[in-house]
Amino acid sequence: MKSELRATSTESINIIKKTFQKFRQKNGIDETYASSWENSYYQLANRLIYLDYLNHTLNTKTYLVLINFLDDPTNVRTSLQDYLSHYKKVFHEMGISHLKLLKYVILCYI
Repeated sequence: MKSELRATSTESINIIKKTFQKFRQKNGIDETYASSWENSYYQLANRLIYLDYLNHTLNTKTYLVLINFLDDPTNVRTSLQDYLSHYKKVFHEMGISHLKLLKYVILCYI
């Protein structure tokens, strides 16, 4: 799940950072979490902003489904408890544990 902002254009980087900052301000997320948005969980942050845009700007009821494969022998064997702990940690590190938008995020375990 870890990912970082990889844009190279200064203009693109500035637009992304400004968009992230506006979202955090709108949702009461302290700027001390900015680093994790840009350097650790960029893809999730990007998807949350798009999810917010679809649901609250375009008024299109939309969900983000994060599919997790339990004990997958072809990859890293991960238990349900490991996933639950992981998402709790990620949401805490991003400062989004309180985010009302999370009602549109479905964590699916197969």
